[in-house]
Amino acid sequence: MPIPIPKRPSGYTKGAASALLQIEGFIDIQCPFSKKSWPTLLAVSDRCGPEEVQLRVQMMPLASHRQSWDVTRAIFAVAGADSAVFFPLATFLYERQEQFFNGPFKECTEVDLYDLIVRLLTEYGYKMDPAEFTRRVESDKAVEKAAKKAAKVPSHIAFSRGVWSTPTFFN
Repeated sequence: MPIPIPKRPSGYTKGAASALLQIEGFIDIQCPFSKKSWPTLLAVSDRCGPEEVQLRVQMMPLASHRQSWDVTRAIFAVAGADSAVFFPLATFLYERQEQFFNGPFKECTEVDLYDLIVRLLTEYGYKMDPAEFTRRVESDKAVEKAAKKAAKVPSHIAFSRGVWSTPTFFN
């Protein structure tokens, strides 16, 4: 299957496109190792500055992390293509990762996860009714299909580069 060509470059960026060091990271919002690497990645970007380092983050939900795909879709629903929204939202979610990790959700349903996501987004400051969130992530409308398709592009890119786990970084 060919890699779909997105309307914009895939991923979320921080820093100038002309930066001397380009770091591309493939992360999973539910991966404990991605969580552990996140502060270092941001610190390198912040310390060196946007003219020296560009950070591009690709979301890559892993199959072993049951809740990752739905949380990733929530990120795409809130951040869209806006990197300025993505980076603080990802930091916020990593700080609360234990709430949506596999253990706490062993006996839970998809509805329980959606309720948690809505609570977390509300705590973050993004207000959304639980029924509205469920409608948006399960909708068959073309706009929502496009958002789901956009969320899949980073995985296609990762697989084409031989990435099979997170976190994985290239420069």
